[in-house]
Amino acid sequence: MQQTVKTKQNIVLSIALLASDRKDTIGKCLESLAAIRKSVPSELIILDTGCSPEVRKVLEAYADKITDFTWCNDFSEARNVTLRMAEGEWFLYLDDDEWFAEPEPLITFFSFVLTKAAPLP
Repeated sequence: MQQTVKTKQNIVLSIALLASDRKDTIGKCLESLAAIRKSVPSELIILDTGCSPEVRKVLEAYADKITDFTWCNDFSEARNVTLRMAEGEWFLYLDDDEWFAEPEPLITFFSFVLTKAAPLP
């Protein structure tokens, strides 16, 4: 299993993305996370289940952590790999054919969480 890691501190939200080479939706998925990631201290963990080199290059531009995973027809196993890699207090699963049409409610929620929470160590 190959893994690439970019380190960050004070991560509140870990976002795990299962990527399976959906060229038609991966850009929309990743772009929908941009506003969230800009507003919320977060990390993006991508599990590459067999993407083409073209899609892998796109994933690497966005990911804080990216890991190769041989697909075993078990979503729970794949998601558990990303859960073990997560450093955030909150966790969000997403597939590469899903995206946020309106990320503002999630940003508002975390803005509230961050203002009410004790300072992170």
